[in-house]
Amino acid sequence: MSKRPRPAPKGTIRVETERDLRRHVRAISKRLNENPDIARLVFVNPILALQDLDVELTADVKKHIMEALRFPPRLRERKAVLEQELHGDIGELGVRMRLPLSPAQRGRLLFEVLSLEPLKEDAGSPGRLPPGRTPAYAELHPVVAKLAEYERVRQGSVVFQSKTSYQAFKRGEKVHAWLDRVTFDV
Repeated sequence: MSKRPRPAPKGTIRVETERDLRRHVRAISKRLNENPDIARLVFVNPILALQDLDVELTADVKKHIMEALRFPPRLRERKAVLEQELHGDIGELGVRMRLPLSPAQRGRLLFEVLSLEPLKEDAGSPGRLPPGRTPAYAELHPVVAKLAEYERVRQGSVVFQSKTSYQAFKRGEKVHAWLDRVTFDV
């Protein structure tokens, strides 16, 4: 991969709605195919890659793109099912909590309501369960297993890199050896 991507094609493409995005998909795909170094960066951060191709996006369209990529339909459906089930399960335990749970709420649910014993590594923070620790307790109770899955689903299926990381990839300081070539249907 060359360290300096080719300049983006001339002429700004303005995308103000989801409909505009669909209308311009061919032109955007063409620009991506003409600049393979930027095309690969779509997987690092699609918004920044599009900006490098002189595609102007409104805040709503940026949010739509990120949400659609991070939360495909099956994942959104699973999240909705888990939220409904957890609402019922937690309610049956006699507790009223809204998802997502804070670390203090998770701690209360696990240690007070379900009376689970803190794992050795969590004993120093009684009553509070740090983010990401729920899976360690998942096999101790079915509600906790469901809560751990919900926390994973809530993160989305893809996490995109920050602007700083994106720029490091773009300069060739970071590499994505797992991705050799990308082409987009036109």
